[in-house]
Amino acid sequence: MNELIIPFFITGSINLVWLKLNKFIRFKNYLSGEIARKFMHIGTGIIFLSTWNLFPQFNDNSKYVAGIFPLLSTIQFIVVGVGLIKDKELVNVVCRSESCSDLLYGPVCYGSIITFLTMFYWVNYISIISICVLCFGDGFAAIIGKQFGKIKLPYNENKSIIGSISFFIFSFIGSLIFLKLFESKLGNLNSQYILVVCLVSALVESLPLKEYDNLSIPISSILILKLFGL
Repeated sequence: MNELIIPFFITGSINLVWLKLNKFIRFKNYLSGEIARKFMHIGTGIIFLSTWNLFPQFNDNSKYVAGIFPLLSTIQFIVVGVGLIKDKELVNVVCRSESCSDLLYGPVCYGSIITFLTMFYWVNYISIISICVLCFGDGFAAIIGKQFGKIKLPYNENKSIIGSISFFIFSFIGSLIFLKLFESKLGNLNSQYILVVCLVSALVESLPLKEYDNLSIPISSILILKLFGL
């Protein structure tokens, strides 16, 4: 367990600094509400995923120690979301509205799925690609779609064609980057698998599942990769 102490404190410190940075950015209005929210959405999962290499690969407890962080975030979202603790700064950073109850939907789904992927698919194609699809794909789809998405999808007026294309492109690029980062532990994966996962996930993201896309997107990724036998 001693070899887990340093990675634990480094990961915890990084997560704390990241949260404080996002609260500061939102407080100073350096980014608009939706952009700030997606900035945190993208960075939180990706920064956390980057810390996985800090943990010893062959220690079975690594996944549980690392999983403490998204689990604690999820618990924090629930506690603030039901009103047991007040944290207006947190609500302003991660919620679409100023209602603390919004934490119980997207943010709780986000924290729960990353906890699940960490503890059950530690340093695995499934966890890495699913987190990249959720963070890169969903995050950049919202940012680019909001700025340039004038042509809406015929079956969902809240989504745009450019947003869905951005989802596909950024989730694919992000997945390639992080699979390269973990290549020494996982080996190579046929890029055609990644293309299919990103395409299906982009289609799922385009559906009118506003409050639950933080679950539907990675679940679709998990299922496709399972079908491929990974």
